[in-house]
Amino acid sequence: MGIEFLFSTIEGVFGSREKAKKYFPLLVESFFFVLFANLLGMVPGFLPPTGVLDTTVAYSLLIFVMYNYYEVRKHGVRLPQALSTPCYSVSASGKDLTSISIKTGSIRVAC
Repeated sequence: MGIEFLFSTIEGVFGSREKAKKYFPLLVESFFFVLFANLLGMVPGFLPPTGVLDTTVAYSLLIFVMYNYYEVRKHGVRLPQALSTPCYSVSASGKDLTSISIKTGSIRVAC
């Protein structure tokens, strides 16, 4: 019953059953890892694993790698359209830098 609720929630977010089936194991594993890691912190004498920077960084790197793996498997290795065209103009504009203002200037890159 709980797993079916999670699956239907993920299906609603992705909009299709096929995408939900593809990402379901990774998302549910992430949910239960964070849930039980934080519940472990409520037990006297135990520290939550998510309170240690090493665990948090390792888990975030795992999610980053898995996300990119899924996208490369779906689209292949190619340069995005926005990065394949050269930038033609770079301009900078700003207010009077001697004035006391929060908005001292802005940089705009147009491609």
